Amino acid sequence: MTKTRRIHRVHIRTFSAIAIGVVIITAILNLAGVFKTDQIPPENVQISNQTDDSLTVSWTTSQGVKNSCIILSAKTQPLIRKLHLCLARWLPDVLTNSKTCLKNSKLLNQHHLSLSKLKPETEYSYQIISNHQLYDQQLFTLQTDIYTQPTQSKEPLPTMKTLPESNRQSSSPIPLYGSVLDTSGNPISNQIVYLSSLKAGGKLSALTDSTGAYYFDLTKLYDKNFNQLQLQSLTLIEIQANDQILKITTNQANPTPNLYLK
Repeated sequence: MTKTRRIHRVHIRTFSAIAIGVVIITAILNLAGVFKTDQIPPENVQISNQTDDSLTVSWTTSQGVKNSCIILSAKTQPLIRKLHLCLARWLPDVLTNSKTCLKNSKLLNQHHLSLSKLKPETEYSYQIISNHQLYDQQLFTLQTDIYTQPTQSKEPLPTMKTLPESNRQSSSPIPLYGSVLDTSGNPISNQIVYLSSLKAGGKLSALTDSTGAYYFDLTKLYDKNFNQLQLQSLTLIEIQANDQILKITTNQANPTPNLYLK
């Protein structure tokens, strides 16, 4: 064995030992209550913008939080999946590609997280970290006090699955845009807006910018057979922000009437 290979193996062992140490220390501190925080569970969790290799997970919280992450794992044997999710939770972001977090410095109650480089037609297990608490698809965290604290979400998490591999040719965008304002006419930024149609197999989502504006490309809508949705001038489209819903036809778009939120 060459000297270079020996050094490489030593580095791998050192790196692995550090990673395991981080997990163990963090778990011990969690048991001691160092990381205990208020429970602010994710609500109205939605899966949108699905393609064969990407999708978006979005949710709201009753209070603003800074810590919002998704931990992802492909559907595998249950025990292996649980161990993988637990390990991914405690490892820093730089040591795992299974955890994606929002990089926000402000307290937010609208959370919109896009995931990419996924496998086609694959169902994923996932967990949401909200305010340092972990929420899974069964409404509660893994039944292991070593890794988690008992938590309860208000709603089940929807199934996360990518679309079948597509051979669709790219086409020119069909834009649809509008604005979200408060009752005084001021723009609302970082607001999640959803777009759906009865003929579509899924929904689109977007965040408003600093001017309250949102934008959708209607070519991203697909039908029940996962083909691009063929839009007619009178195709009914539904746009939603919080509990406000706007129903229009495609010929009434650009810009769409403003959405006003209380």
